[in-house]
Amino acid sequence: AYVLLGLHYLHGENLIHRDIKARNILLTDDGRAKLGDFGGAAQLSTMQSKQTTIMGASYWMAPEVMLEDGYNSKCDIWSLGVTIIEMAQGRPPHSQIHPLRVGFTIPSKPPPTLDDPSLWSEDMQDFLSMCLVKDP
Repeated sequence: AYVLLGLHYLHGENLIHRDIKARNILLTDDGRAKLGDFGGAAQLSTMQSKQTTIMGASYWMAPEVMLEDGYNSKCDIWSLGVTIIEMAQGRPPHSQIHPLRVGFTIPSKPPPTLDDPSLWSEDMQDFLSMCLVKDP
C-alpha cells in the first residue's frame, strides 16, 4: 500500500519514477515501503504530457516505453505489476531472455502472468491484471 501511496503522490505532481523494481523499494525498520532511486524520474507538464526517452531496466519496462511511442505515468503501474511478479517468484518475467532481446519480447507478447496462479489469491491476480495492461 505504501508504494501505491508513493506513486499516487508522484503522479499527482506530474512526475514519473521510470525505474520501479524490487531493488528500488526500501523497507523502514517498522516495515513501511519507500520508493528509492529517483535518478531516472521525469517531470510531465501541460506542454509535454508524454515522455519518449527510453529509461529504466528492460525487464520492468512497459511496452509503450520500449516502442518509443510516448508514455506517461501509467508506465510506473506496469513496472509495479512486474515488480510484484518479481517479488512473488524471485525473478522478473522474461528473465531467461537476454536484457537486450527482451525489448522485442515484451511489446510483442501478451502481458506476463504468475507462473502458477493457483498459489496466489484472486485479489492479487486481479490487481496484476489491472497493472499489466498494454496500450493503457
